[in-house]
Amino acid sequence: MLPPRALLSWHSCQGPMRSSRSSPCDKAAKCDFYTSALRCMRNSRRYAHQQWACSMLAIRLRRCGARGRPAYQVVVVDSRRKRNGVFLCRVGYYNPRLKSAQIDTGRLRLWTERGAAPTRTVARLLHRHAPGCTAAARNSGSVCLHWQ
Repeated sequence: MLPPRALLSWHSCQGPMRSSRSSPCDKAAKCDFYTSALRCMRNSRRYAHQQWACSMLAIRLRRCGARGRPAYQVVVVDSRRKRNGVFLCRVGYYNPRLKSAQIDTGRLRLWTERGAAPTRTVARLLHRHAPGCTAAARNSGSVCLHWQ
């Protein structure tokens, strides 16, 4: 049981910790807790940066719309994510029923310069609908964009 004056704090690396306001021993434990929490946050930032550097960015379609009425968003996403998972940036949209697309070429150019590669479907879509952008597929299966 926790005493009534105790504070309960939580950190993902250590779990719940009890600290009292009056005891100097608890203040030292609280200080140790915060230093370990900062250490964990620094390590998680390093890990997140390494994971970001190693991941491959893809420009692909994300399905939205009602059942039987598909619409797609053109998004920049980590290639390991699911089709409708978390994305980094929305570049445009495509409605196959109306055969219309709107693509922000400024954002598209920014993400391709950062290393994002479009899928084959998005490359065909860009070839048809994005002005100033032509997509060419190489024999290796990767798609590259050429800006005019």
